[in-house]
Amino acid sequence: MYKYYIQSDDSEVNISFEVKSGTKSVTIGIYDEQGRMLKTLLSETIYSDGLHFYNSRLDFLLTGMYFLRIEIGNVIYFEKINLEIRKKMLYS
Repeated sequence: MYKYYIQSDDSEVNISFEVKSGTKSVTIGIYDEQGRMLKTLLSETIYSDGLHFYNSRLDFLLTGMYFLRIEIGNVIYFEKINLEIRKKMLYS
């Protein structure tokens, strides 16, 4: 089980996930619409039972549709995300 929230103001994704039944390896990646991996956000990190939180900057991406792939143990989740990047304007 997992949830995610994207803060488009600062291009950050916040992901919460739960590990059940012992320790599990967790991998999180971001993919484009054609299924190409753009970046591994978290790579085979071991987590024990419980609720965990992970956040990462997505400022390397442009506004568009992407897929978030979360692998917890041998279970894989895919989630379509629409990312709207709002660039902050600086005035002098």
